[in-house]
Amino acid sequence: MSLAATSAAWAATCATAPQKLVLLALADHADESGRCWPAMGRLAEMTGLSAKQVRRHVRALIEAGHVAVIANPKGGRGISTHYRVSIQNPPADGS
Repeated sequence: MSLAATSAAWAATCATAPQKLVLLALADHADESGRCWPAMGRLAEMTGLSAKQVRRHVRALIEAGHVAVIANPKGGRGISTHYRVSIQNPPADGS
C-alpha cells in the first residue's frame, strides 16, 4: 500500500461516492509509484459493488485522469490490467 496514492485518492474530487471508493481500493493496492494490478473481482469484494459496476467506475476514473492504464489494457480472465493511480498532479475539479 502506498501512503502517497492513498492520500491522493482521499484528496481527489470524484463525481460519485462509488468512484471514490474504487479509487481508494486501487490506491490500497498501489506501490510507491502508484502502480497496481488488482483483479476486478477483488475490487468488487473490497467495495461491495459488482464487478460490472467496478469496471464502469474504473473507466470513469480513467476518463477523469485519476487513473491511467499502463499495461494489459484488455485484461481478461487471469490477466489483470495494470493501472497507475495519479499521485503527483491530481486533476482539477473544474471549479
